[in-house]
Amino acid sequence: MARITSPVVWHTRTAATAASALAGGVGAALVTFALSSTNLSWQVLVLLVIAPCVEEAIFRAGLQEWLIRTGQRLVYSLAIPAVTFAAAHVIAWQQWGAAWLIVPGLVLGVVYQATRKVRWCVAVHSVMNAVWLLAVTN
Repeated sequence: MARITSPVVWHTRTAATAASALAGGVGAALVTFALSSTNLSWQVLVLLVIAPCVEEAIFRAGLQEWLIRTGQRLVYSLAIPAVTFAAAHVIAWQQWGAAWLIVPGLVLGVVYQATRKVRWCVAVHSVMNAVWLLAVTN
């Protein structure tokens, strides 16, 4: 059975997605700023604490939770935040190569879907960033 979506709901969803991309860009910009710093302590603080907290609050507790509560299909509640997460990084880093971040975005979405706890997403995000940081600094 087809779902009927009113223009108000569609525009609200579009606005929420755009706001998430913009706010997520702030998190991705923090990462960019941290990586341009020569201070390893600052990089670690931003990549392992600040960015995961900010981004997971926006994409999981914000956008994904909103999609779940408005009754969106599982595929949309996982895909929209993951695509928005990747898009925010593409915009902030100005590199299409960041589009691959849709994969970790999907993993984090599955973690949130399974637990409905942002803290687990922050923990997984921090571990992913730690592995990435080790890979790019070696």
